[in-house]
Amino acid sequence: MIESGNGKPRLFKIIVSQVVSQQIKGQYAQARLSGQGLEFREILARLEKRLSQDPREFGEPLYELATMQIRHGIVLPVHMQYGVHVDRPFVFLRLIQFLPPNK
Repeated sequence: MIESGNGKPRLFKIIVSQVVSQQIKGQYAQARLSGQGLEFREILARLEKRLSQDPREFGEPLYELATMQIRHGIVLPVHMQYGVHVDRPFVFLRLIQFLPPNK
């Protein structure tokens, strides 16, 4: 977590583009069709909390850009990719995927 001036942890702001927002809606629809809609929503809520508190502790790094580290993580049945700004408390969602169970 990034410390704020008064010693309290500062939460990261999660940035979701319109494209990713549409992607999430499509993935949720897919999860609902497979009977995992509620689970998908619950996992997204947990991931949102986790990314807002300490995104560098979730998942694994993929690569570095000049001002951002790109990471990915999985909490089945959800896979996500996101960027964490190096100096500022920003997380940029890049990709959300629903991973349906193999039957």
